[in-house]
Amino acid sequence: MMRLSLGIGALVLALGYTLSAPAPMRAMRTDFFPTKVGTKWQYGFPGSFGGFTHSISAIERTNRGAIVSIVTNGGDARVGPPLLMKKILVSERGLELLHDHDYTGEVVDPPLAILKLPHKPGEAWERKELPWVSLRYTARESEVIRVPAGSFKVVRIDREIIAPTLDPKEYALAPEYYWYAPGVGVVKCEYGDNRNVYWLTSFTTGNADMKNR
Repeated sequence: MMRLSLGIGALVLALGYTLSAPAPMRAMRTDFFPTKVGTKWQYGFPGSFGGFTHSISAIERTNRGAIVSIVTNGGDARVGPPLLMKKILVSERGLELLHDHDYTGEVVDPPLAILKLPHKPGEAWERKELPWVSLRYTARESEVIRVPAGSFKVVRIDREIIAPTLDPKEYALAPEYYWYAPGVGVVKCEYGDNRNVYWLTSFTTGNADMKNR
């Protein structure tokens, strides 16, 4: 009887430890960009009344992932017709830039990885744009930041334009820093030598599910 009691006691202790042990931390979501038509981002500049709006106008499903078309002004007729700003391929591998009005004004070929998954802080990747100019991306640690649209758990991606100088060293031109939140995309950006900022002031998820075009 004593042996049985000890056995039951050990079992209870083991179960108690199992039940009370803390659950492992959940991994950060990997959907770092929304894929619903009608999704809208409104961005502003700290200390300024200015800003801009981006929205998803179309989604195309491919065997590589979802191609998201992003327009500016959200089609507001008062400020002119919508202008295609970017096309981004969203997949389990991360985010790839396919078209960028600001960057090249046209198709980005081959696609440019702007966020890689799984996210590995410290990982860097580089692409040569010209014989003397390269783009370098570096993944940073996750953190929580607050912007006018709310608080978000984010990962930071640094982008540098690397060009040679007259000395043997390299230097970075126009550094840019992007904070991405799962399911939202960019919630904050710092750019230029003066660390100018734009940040998310409101975010609305669209209603149209991803579909074939």
